[in-house]
Amino acid sequence: MTKIHRPHAGLIASTLLVALCAAGAARAAGDPGRAPLEIRSGTQHGIAYRSGGVGRDAVQAMRAHEGRYDLHVVLSEGRHKDYVADARLRVIDAKGKPVLRLAHAGPLVDAKLPAGDYTVQAAFGTMKATQKVHVETGKTAGAYLHFARDKALS
Repeated sequence: MTKIHRPHAGLIASTLLVALCAAGAARAAGDPGRAPLEIRSGTQHGIAYRSGGVGRDAVQAMRAHEGRYDLHVVLSEGRHKDYVADARLRVIDAKGKPVLRLAHAGPLVDAKLPAGDYTVQAAFGTMKATQKVHVETGKTAGAYLHFARDKALS
């Protein structure tokens, strides 16, 4: 009778866990273009929005549907105009009423807004940026908010 050696199940599980952790660490430290797809969406005050764009796949997914939204916001910083995620964003209507507030926005944000004039405000670290936009029915208005490099975040 031939005896078959079977490795201990705990050893297999440990090896698998180490491999998964190493792959996750390599992804986190490696190519940002291969970051996991994360696009957050929701509705505030009847305004549908999406926010995301970290990594190549997420940027492509955001761009594929930006024509369905009335406002497209891009957040960047520094000399190389690197994308900024985790900014605070507010969209304020012509009457001064905030219609959209996001605590962790970017780097791309899309929103479905009624036609009108709006002020888009963003803060990242200690930096702030503001841009006025005019939204027309059937067109996408763009807001490009750029921050200088924040020395406190470097």
